[in-house]
Order: sequence, then structure tokens, then C-alpha cells
Amino acid sequence: MFSNVHSVHLGSKQILRLMHEDQMRKFRQAPRDEREKHAEQAAKYRDLMSTLDMIGMLANAGRR
Repeated sequence: MFSNVHSVHLGSKQILRLMHEDQMRKFRQAPRDEREKHAEQAAKYRDLMSTLDMIGMLANAGRR
């Protein structure tokens, strides 16, 4: 079962990373007055990636 959880973790992290990169691209291309919206969304995706990493570390610690 761990392999399934690990696969979901890696897949979710990859999706979040792609979404973060997309928001950063939009941030760089947006007019100055619209950049804050994209920066906030990119920060949310970055925070979700950090949370997902923390969950992964806790899951690994629980296996030991």
C-alpha cells in the first residue's frame, strides 16, 4: 500500500509544481496591476507543496 500512497504523493506534488510554474509565468506576463493576484495564487500552490512534503515525511516516519 505504501507504493500507492507514495505514487499519489509524487503525482500530486508534480501537479502542484506545474500549477505553481503556470501562475509564475502568468505573474511575469501580467500587467503590473494584476501581478498580485497571480503571486498570491502561486504562493498558495507553494504552500500546498510544502504541506504535502510534510505529510510525506510524517508518513515515512510512521513506517519506521
